[in-house]
Amino acid sequence: RKESSAASDVYKRQALEEVKTRTQKLKGVFISVWSTMQKLFHHYTDAALAIEEGELVARIGGIKLDKNLQNAQVWKKIVKVQPLIEQRLLKEPHIGIFEVLAVEIHDSIFREHSQYANNFWHIDNIGALFGIIKGDTRCPMSQGMIVSLWDRLDNQNRLDWFGYIFSRRNGADATTREIILDQLIKTFQPDWVLPPD
Repeated sequence: RKESSAASDVYKRQALEEVKTRTQKLKGVFISVWSTMQKLFHHYTDAALAIEEGELVARIGGIKLDKNLQNAQVWKKIVKVQPLIEQRLLKEPHIGIFEVLAVEIHDSIFREHSQYANNFWHIDNIGALFGIIKGDTRCPMSQGMIVSLWDRLDNQNRLDWFGYIFSRRNGADATTREIILDQLIKTFQPDWVLPPD
């Protein structure tokens, strides 16, 4: 039991160090207070494909922070991939689809908060990021989600900027990796927001 407890302590220390490293690297985009009187939010999203109990799943999640990179709200979701293939909604699974899905779900959760605000999106997948910025991609499923996203954004009083962030600096990366999620929660002490099923 002592060995097990010691191993658990080492694991916790490693997880805490990983979270400290990630949170220290979180950097917002700073703009002059005179340039806008609107609210400002930072949105970090991520996705990862994994095998759980012999089944392919996509772990997706996000973090919303205020302009001071505080007042975190965190969500995560696990999506089973096989049913999407069987329903012919998905021909060939690739991470880009789920990176775009993470943005889509994140926006649907925080849509009311994001209206009349400046919104900075931090995405660590270049393909998904370029597809969203351009409004076009070769993947039909991603294309449908991107068109839906921009239709909503265009009909709201808000400004959205999308930019690349290294995975090591993406706080939402922790929502897709169980090993450090518990420590992320303790660090940010977020108000949990659960996505719709």
